Amino acid sequence: MNIADDIAYGIHDLEDAIHLKLLTNEHLDTLNFKDLYEQANQLKQMPTYDRFISDLFSKDQRIQKSMIGALVNYFIVSTTVEIPTPQINFNEPLLSLNALLPIEAKNLLSKLKKVIYQFVIDSPEARTIEYGGQTVVLRLFKAISSNPNSLLDLVNREKYQAANSEDETKRVICDYIANMSDEYAYRMHERLFGFNTRTVFERL
Repeated sequence: MNIADDIAYGIHDLEDAIHLKLLTNEHLDTLNFKDLYEQANQLKQMPTYDRFISDLFSKDQRIQKSMIGALVNYFIVSTTVEIPTPQINFNEPLLSLNALLPIEAKNLLSKLKKVIYQFVIDSPEARTIEYGGQTVVLRLFKAISSNPNSLLDLVNREKYQAANSEDETKRVICDYIANMSDEYAYRMHERLFGFNTRTVFERL
């Protein structure tokens, strides 16, 4: 599960960062990254390094998505299964196996995660986006709390009316907002407050 999470979230964050233009080829295309990529690609499971960088940052989203898919596939097929020693006996034999990434693949994935953290998660642009998203959620919570019978859907309105305490009513509203997609939350915010909050995701 740890390996699956690292692959899924690491590559998903990479794709999002490129799509939002928070990460450019200048951030990733370094001698250190090239060296790690070529070490991981000794068996030629991936395209050449130059093609990888070119396709990953292509303006054609189909090409970009194809390279993201190839990267995910690389980490999946590189994963090996080993029997640990000493072996523990489980009722289910599969539980006795360990999934491992070869050191070269592990180093490449680790580098991708570090680049994402340095230039995206810890960047001023990301902090601005995070603050903008928090503002949308807080405004929605305040608006719905002030008029729950009008702004909650039927199912959550009934839950709200059946709540036995203020904490329970707040939980209903929190759960309602948490279940919204980003797009739905933006549209609802626009309808309530009359301006487009999606611009918080545009790069400064």
